[in-house]
Amino acid sequence: MADEPEVTTTTGAAGGTSPPPGLPEVVAEVDEVGLKVAVVRAALELDLLTTVSRGADSVALLAERAGCSVRGTAVLVRALVALGLLAWDQGRLVCTDGGGAYLSRDGAAYAAPIYLGWLRNRDRLVEAVRTGLGPTDHAADEAGEEWRAYAAPELVRWPSEVPEIQAVFADRGVAVPDGGCVLDVGCGSGIVGMALARDVPGATVVAVDRPEVLAVAGELAAAMGMDGRVALVPGDAGSLSLAPDSVDVALLVNVAQYLDDGRLTAALTGVRSALRPGGVCYLACVVVDDSGSGDWPMNWSSAVEMYLNSSVDSRTPDQVAGLLANAGFTTVTRLDPARFVASD
Repeated sequence: MADEPEVTTTTGAAGGTSPPPGLPEVVAEVDEVGLKVAVVRAALELDLLTTVSRGADSVALLAERAGCSVRGTAVLVRALVALGLLAWDQGRLVCTDGGGAYLSRDGAAYAAPIYLGWLRNRDRLVEAVRTGLGPTDHAADEAGEEWRAYAAPELVRWPSEVPEIQAVFADRGVAVPDGGCVLDVGCGSGIVGMALARDVPGATVVAVDRPEVLAVAGELAAAMGMDGRVALVPGDAGSLSLAPDSVDVALLVNVAQYLDDGRLTAALTGVRSALRPGGVCYLACVVVDDSGSGDWPMNWSSAVEMYLNSSVDSRTPDQVAGLLANAGFTTVTRLDPARFVASD
């Protein structure tokens, strides 16, 4: 008879069996982080940081202008101060630098709409799992305000991020030649393409996105001293009209996950035809691992977020590489699970 499998149990101090590890830690983390999420979301829903930045410098005045109870406002203010979004300055309620910059409508990098949209979507996850349909598609035209909000933080973060971006691309062997051209499809703030070209003599950038987002890219180009070197082109990956042999580096960063296979293949085919000899396409997107190999962990958080924000299913790295090959790229290098460099 085959040997019986060995079963190991752990007993606690009182002689009882200990519960399996893991769950208590997860629940505790969810409990703590969940309260932070609830506080920040309430502040965004009530637009409290804008109200404070516009002169509501006491709990009573903030409650009055926000249409809230004084008691509830006091509780929320206390939490927002603890989280570093509001502060007391000589008895006056003020936004902190970070809270005011990112979460007040008057801030230089107002980003609340995109985060509020994501938070609202997460409430609908149960129904989305039941029906198989995500609540919204952030690739839709009406999402322009949210995408502007997603890009806006770079207006204040760019001085520290540009050197980091440049170092990453240098390490990956992606460079722009003197006088070269970078095509940044779905550019967002445009910081990636501009960082690549900024210190290269004569290099230019063609930044493609919807008009609301290009407004941010134009502001960033001015802030980075790149006026006259960045062409802002309204459009998307599905409407590109590119001259052959006109681009040295093409970027598709966090764009592919919003395009179905047909639209992505068409976009990649257009990009390939626009590349000059020796040019490269750099693609980064959300990917998932269904192999069960354990070689790298599935980015489950991005996969869930995309399920709620895109009608396109997340792809495996092999599927992304296959679409690049289908578009005519003969050399496809996977730098890590989510990033690819493709060339002829």
